[in-house]
Amino acid sequence: MLVKIKKPELEERSLEELLRLHAKAASKFVALKKQPRVGIFWYHNKKVLGDFFDFASAEVYGNVVGPRSNHYDFWEKIQAATPELACEEYEYIPRGRVLFDLIEGTFVIISSAAIIANKSALKAICRHSNIPDNFLVTLKTDQHYENPNNLEWEED
Repeated sequence: MLVKIKKPELEERSLEELLRLHAKAASKFVALKKQPRVGIFWYHNKKVLGDFFDFASAEVYGNVVGPRSNHYDFWEKIQAATPELACEEYEYIPRGRVLFDLIEGTFVIISSAAIIANKSALKAICRHSNIPDNFLVTLKTDQHYENPNNLEWEED
């Protein structure tokens, strides 16, 4: 089930506390048949492409658990695996991230407004990330993930 929730201000937590929260959350997922994953993604032709990491082995940075990769560096691998994208730049294909917020205890999908509004895309992203059906997911938009062609630029 996907639910949009408002995000509170971030609190400063010690690295030790964040690592404890990561281990505690990971222990909840141990019994699942498929381990949840975090990562970077593109949504192209109704398919999720990207680089995903099992929750337990993902990186803790700040208050979130996330991937060890980024869109810019991973794009070449996507292009190699998807020939029709060989001449495309990474920022022109809808993209985003799946993270886990250690403080809130929820997965976070952060992407463009178009992806966040697309229920089929969100279901595919959740399925690809192995997010349990009954788990709360926070949806966020970020201008960083918008297609540059869709942005209004101020003239100098």
